[in-house]
Amino acid sequence: MEWNPALVGSGVHSPGDSQSTTSVGTPDVAYQVGLADALHRVQCGVLITPAVGPPLFVNAYARAVLDRAIGLSITDAGLEARQAADTRRLREAIDRAATHRLDACVTLLLPRSTGGRPLAVHVPPNRVSAQHGYATVVLSDPEQSLVLVETSFCRLYGLTRAEATVAALLLQGKSVEEAAAGLFVSIHTARTHLKRILLKTDTGRQGELLRLLLTPSAQMRLD
Repeated sequence: MEWNPALVGSGVHSPGDSQSTTSVGTPDVAYQVGLADALHRVQCGVLITPAVGPPLFVNAYARAVLDRAIGLSITDAGLEARQAADTRRLREAIDRAATHRLDACVTLLLPRSTGGRPLAVHVPPNRVSAQHGYATVVLSDPEQSLVLVETSFCRLYGLTRAEATVAALLLQGKSVEEAAAGLFVSIHTARTHLKRILLKTDTGRQGELLRLLLTPSAQMRLD
C-alpha cells in the first residue's frame, strides 16, 4: 500500500492534529494514521509535500525545527530557505521528485540564522507510484540533540535505571568521570555501571557500546 496524503485530509499534519484521525475506521486511513504516528517517533525530520505548495505532512522532529525559524520555513508557495538560491534549488528538487524526474538524492546545507552548523535537507527520488505527485523531504539539524530514551535502553538490554542514565550520558559525549560527577557518585561506581552495561549489551568496549546505542531500535521514541 502506498502513502496517500489525501486519505488523512489536507493541511500540515503535526502530532495531536484532529485531521490525522479522520475516518480512522477505514483500513486505508488507519494504515496512513499508523504510518504518521511511526514517523512522529523517528529522530529526523520527514515532510511529505506536493510539487508546489506547503507540505501535507510534517513529523514532530521537523515541526520542532521549523518552529525555531532558524533556516527553513513554510509558505503558501512551499518550503523556503533563508537564501533565495537555496529556495530555488530546494523547490526544483521537490518538483522533480514529485514528478518522477529526479534520478538521485539532492542534498542541501542551509545556513541557519543563529550561526553554527547548517541544516541538512535531503530530497530523495520518488520510488512510489507517480499518481499522487508528492515528494519526501528529510531534514536534520546537527545542533539538535538526540532525545535519549533511557526506558528503551532498559527494555532492550535489561539495564537498571542508573545504568541507563550512565549510558545516556556517555552517548552525549560525557566521559566516565563527567558522568560520575553529573550523577553525584564516585568514579568507581560509574565504572562499575559501565562494566555491567558492557556485559549486558554484549559489547567489548565503549566505542562499540555507543554504536549499538545509536541504532534505530535504541533511538526510536516509544513512549
